[in-house]
Amino acid sequence: DKGIYVRGETVEVTNKAFDEDGGTVIVSYEITAPDKTKKTYNKPNPDFEVEQNGDYIIKQTVTDDEGDQATVTKKINVVNQPPDAGFETDATEYFIGDTVKVTSTATDPDKDPLTFKYVVTNPNGSTFTKTTKDFTFKTDQLGDYTIKQTVTDSFDATDIETNKVLVKDLVITGTVKHTDKWNEKHAALGNAPNEFYSGETFMLDAEITNYPANYVRVKFEGKQVSGNNMLLFATLAKQSGELYTGDIYDPEMSEPDTMLAGGVVNFDFEVEYINGTVRTTTVPIIVIGSAFDALQLHQSH
Repeated sequence: DKGIYVRGETVEVTNKAFDEDGGTVIVSYEITAPDKTKKTYNKPNPDFEVEQNGDYIIKQTVTDDEGDQATVTKKINVVNQPPDAGFETDATEYFIGDTVKVTSTATDPDKDPLTFKYVVTNPNGSTFTKTTKDFTFKTDQLGDYTIKQTVTDSFDATDIETNKVLVKDLVITGTVKHTDKWNEKHAALGNAPNEFYSGETFMLDAEITNYPANYVRVKFEGKQVSGNNMLLFATLAKQSGELYTGDIYDPEMSEPDTMLAGGVVNFDFEVEYINGTVRTTTVPIIVIGSAFDALQLHQSH
């Protein structure tokens, strides 16, 4: 019924033979498949399913009632259908340290087995290759990752699908603040926001990416007037998806012999996100004296 087929289709043969003398004819067919196997049909209008790529030879033999014969041969071609590439990622945007899950949706219309090749191009231009149907990879660079899938069937027909995923950063910012009462005192004395007295409570705010975290904490390190190093830690409490708060204070900061020495001290803010990514930032402040002296000075004003 046509000249080109794909595997799985049914060929319908229509007999057009006749006897010019008006006699009866007997029709038979020999079908030769591409692998040279043969099948015989002894009916005028047979049908058969094609299962191989290549040329099928259809030979019709017509015999009249006097035993005379005639033959005619025709050829049909069965072609391979290429595969359809395709894959999905479990998201379109990720954060640094996330794992990308790639799942193939590729199909082959002839149901041929497929082989897979993925080339992943990192944001910095380097590449790596995967040859399994599905795979995962951990992100360690910011920007676009390009994923190129090539699928090949058993007859070397191919198809290609390419997609991108974006990887964004996870961050932390830290702020060291005064209590409300100490804000008033510093304002009255004309001090800068980053100037503190030893003995006041350091109020801590951390803002992180709106992404689950295992912890947010702060390490404080400063020199005491005694020459010793003071090392303190605070774990901040979650107030919202992005804001964590806490404070740092030690009674030694209020004592004349153990108070903080003047100068810069550091607050190291650290967050560990649930994908294992750690981000840090350091906030320096300046110690300009003791809280006791500051209170005396403020009262005199």
